[in-house]
Amino acid sequence: MIVLASHQRELLRLALLRHRQGYTHSEAEYVKNVLCVALNTYKKCVTEGETDALPLKRRTLAAILKAARIEPAAIGVDMVLPSAVEQYGGYEPANFSYLVGTYFLHRRSFQTAQNIVRGVVEISIDEQKRCLRFDEYNNYISDGGMHDDNHYTGEVYMNEERSLYSMLSIANGQMRLTMTQAPVRNGHGAAGTLPRGTIKWRGALLTHGRGKGVWQPTFSALSMESLPERQWKKAREECRTIKPDDLDFEALNREIIYAEEYAAVVTPLMFSKFQTPKAPR
Repeated sequence: MIVLASHQRELLRLALLRHRQGYTHSEAEYVKNVLCVALNTYKKCVTEGETDALPLKRRTLAAILKAARIEPAAIGVDMVLPSAVEQYGGYEPANFSYLVGTYFLHRRSFQTAQNIVRGVVEISIDEQKRCLRFDEYNNYISDGGMHDDNHYTGEVYMNEERSLYSMLSIANGQMRLTMTQAPVRNGHGAAGTLPRGTIKWRGALLTHGRGKGVWQPTFSALSMESLPERQWKKAREECRTIKPDDLDFEALNREIIYAEEYAAVVTPLMFSKFQTPKAPR
């Protein structure tokens, strides 16, 4: 048995209620299908005003923490749950705190690729899940003249051996994946650089778009650059479509060309590039 003191019990209650808000299930369905514990056990954990210590079987507490993605340290319990951390790659977020901040994300427009779309990515540390998390904001006019305003959020998955960072967002059955190489600081491995960017991410975005009038898998190289802290609050106001006559276009275009050439592998293009030309008939 593990006995949670009153303050530990309160931390568990608040963490469970936060997790519960992310589900539209009834309480009984949530407890049965998500937490996989008895309803009475769940009610003991979330009843407000309880000041007595809460005894729980070790395996029951472990099941609750794992299902609700609550790190034991967040409620003051000395217990190891490897899977709760290793699903993100097993990294220590404190070692990557220098990445916390606000970034511009630039990619080509999906329909014509003639324009560049600017979004904003905010990276922070999720102390409870012990990983980096991200929020991506977009607010722009598409090539077809439609206004697009959306928000994506999720966790950052990282394979340190491969130096790859993956930002995965899942909402209503739709997945959006941003995958980048390890970030570089200005002057290290960079081609064209912008004055404000001290940290750069380069990679690719896999999402869904309507390039030919129907929803299709959509792939685009991207470039991200960090902003000084004094610009964080107003960054979302600068989300927009950047056209070829814009002063920022040329520098951003160089960055995306670099990402397209070196930061992502596009196999059909590689196949064409290295094909031995046939003799003309």
